[in-house]
Amino acid sequence: MVSVKGSTWAGLVGGSLLRGVGLEGELVCDNLKSYEDRIVELAINREEMNSVVRKLDIVRERGGGIYDTRGWVEKFERGVKIAYERGDDGEDIIVE
Repeated sequence: MVSVKGSTWAGLVGGSLLRGVGLEGELVCDNLKSYEDRIVELAINREEMNSVVRKLDIVRERGGGIYDTRGWVEKFERGVKIAYERGDDGEDIIVE
């Protein structure tokens, strides 16, 4: 997956998923031209594509990022508990 920064639903979801696996720098582009260039580069440069795949494999094997379902659920539950305890005070809730 390669994504473009922006406010479209596809761009937001794509960017979020790529951040979740630590590939934002490699696969999230600033504009459509850099997006197109990156796709072509990955298509013709097998070594570069294999590098991206290896990075993804490492994240998957370690169970980190978006592959850490248990961790995500625990953070979500803590966030819901914090929100409930605070009430609706309008403050952002960041769970580490």
